[in-house]
Amino acid sequence: MQRMKNLLLVLGGTLDALFLKECYEKMQPHFVVAADGALEKVLAAGIPCDCGMGDFDTVSKDVLCHFEEDQNTKLLSFPPEKDETDAELAVQFAVDQKPDKIWILGATGGRMDHMLGNLELLHIPLTKGIECEIIDQQNRIRLLDRPIVLEKMDDWKYVSFLSYTDQTQGITLKGFVYTVENFTLKKGSTRCISNEICDEKATVSFTNGLLYCIRSRDLR
Repeated sequence: MQRMKNLLLVLGGTLDALFLKECYEKMQPHFVVAADGALEKVLAAGIPCDCGMGDFDTVSKDVLCHFEEDQNTKLLSFPPEKDETDAELAVQFAVDQKPDKIWILGATGGRMDHMLGNLELLHIPLTKGIECEIIDQQNRIRLLDRPIVLEKMDDWKYVSFLSYTDQTQGITLKGFVYTVENFTLKKGSTRCISNEICDEKATVSFTNGLLYCIRSRDLR
C-alpha cells in the first residue's frame, strides 16, 4: 500500500465545529476518519469524511442517513458490545492506512475515562513509527520515544513533559527557560510541567523510556 502523507482522525470528545473546520483547512489532510458521534461534528463543520466507523450509538439517525447516502464516505459498523472503544478501533484503522502523520481532534473533554484512554492510544502509532498528535484548543499532545527538536511557537507558550513509562531516564532539555541534564523523571512527578522555550529552537533528549510532550496555552 502506498503511504499517504497525513490523516485527520475526529473523535467524539469536546470539539467546536469552527475549530474543526479551521484545523481541516490548515492541515489539508489526505484522508479524514470520524469515529461514531464525531460524524455529527464533521457534518456541522462542513468538511468531507472518507470513512466513518463505530457502533453508531451516539450519532443521530438523520446524520447517519446523510453519510449512508454519501458515496464518498465509507461506513464501517461494529457491535456495541466489544473489547475496544470506537476510538481505539479508529486509531488502529488510521495506523493501517500507513500515513506519515496522524492528527487527532475530539480526543479530550467530556468523560474522563475516555480522555485518559485516548491518551493511551498514542502508543499505537508510536510502535509503527507514525507521528501522531492529539490537538484541542489549548493543547497539543505527543508521545515520544526518541529525541526531538521543538521550534518556538508564540501561540503555544508552555511545554510540559510527563513520563508515560514508570520512569524516563537521561532527560536533557536545552533551549528552555528551565534546563535539566541527565535527569530521571518518574511517573507521577510534575517536575517538568510548564516550561517555556527561550531560544528559537529547543532540544529534548532522553536515553530510556517514553515521554509525553504537551504544548499548551491559556485561552484568552
